[in-house]
Amino acid sequence: MRCSLAIYLSLLAFSCANQIIYRTPLLTEGREETLVSCSYEKYPSSNSVCNIRPEDFKPCTASNFFGYKKGSPCIFIELENVLGWKPRYFSSMKSLPKGMPQALKDQIDDLTANVKMWETIWVACEGLTPADKEFIGSTVAIPQPGFPGYFFPYIGQKGYLNPIIAVQLERPQVGVIINIVCKAWAPGIVHNANKPLGMAMVELLFD
Repeated sequence: MRCSLAIYLSLLAFSCANQIIYRTPLLTEGREETLVSCSYEKYPSSNSVCNIRPEDFKPCTASNFFGYKKGSPCIFIELENVLGWKPRYFSSMKSLPKGMPQALKDQIDDLTANVKMWETIWVACEGLTPADKEFIGSTVAIPQPGFPGYFFPYIGQKGYLNPIIAVQLERPQVGVIINIVCKAWAPGIVHNANKPLGMAMVELLFD
């Protein structure tokens, strides 16, 4: 029997604790000793963890008030770790599922000119209903629309932090509640809004 692994995708609420962790990641116990710079060409060893630099999320930074003062708010998404889980990846445009948003497919088509980029758990955020899709306007994922494969697997490394991305809403409608759904896309990831699995949902009211 073949089983699909359902992976949680959770919104990272920027509480004071989370701000401290991701703005000053070296405060995480054991991180300074195990920290390395990672890339699609340079995966970490089994006892190392990848660097997450706050400056890579510009303009979604604390110094920019996470875009809220300029009317372009940012939300942060993290993929919760599952001990020992090794993701599978799509490997061609033909392998992408029909339900994936076309805008994300277009981005993937551009990004995977570097074939290593296929080793990504892709993420897209959009409005839940037709009205929400209109209200949300255009969005941009920073630094890229997905979680790089070099963050996986998590095997209990000291100092490990879940990978995150920022999603900036460039000009959302003011004064209305916008229902936003963000989904992770990779083979084996199940989307279930009732639990929720493979997705995160958030309501945004921007005055």
